[in-house]
Amino acid sequence: MGGLKLGGILVEARLVGRRIDFAVVGVGINLNIVPSLLPPGATSTFKVTKRVLDQDAMMEALLEELRSSYPKLHDKQQILQEWWDHCVHHLKPVTVVGPNGPISGVSTGIGPSGELLVTTPNGDTQEIAEGTILSS
Repeated sequence: MGGLKLGGILVEARLVGRRIDFAVVGVGINLNIVPSLLPPGATSTFKVTKRVLDQDAMMEALLEELRSSYPKLHDKQQILQEWWDHCVHHLKPVTVVGPNGPISGVSTGIGPSGELLVTTPNGDTQEIAEGTILSS
């Protein structure tokens, strides 16, 4: 929202060889947080709407969206395309801090396994599977 972070998704997974043993997904939404308690770069529904939203109604809406999206899980290409179409970093300069250090460039897509594609200034495209994305 206006370049500020309203929420986030965190995925923690364990790999056994090349197979995912399990994955835990957490979703966080800055719902009714007053502006004075927000960290830099973040916003909340309260700050944007000036209204306190019902947490149960928000949870119901989120779960309904997940339920209605469930049939799409079999169309991996559609999921990746929708993700990219709505990605806040779509064709924007980014720096990704990962296990091998920072990589800077322009985000140029989502790879076939969900990795972020970043094209560096020298024209190489890096496939980044893990890291923290910083907008440049």
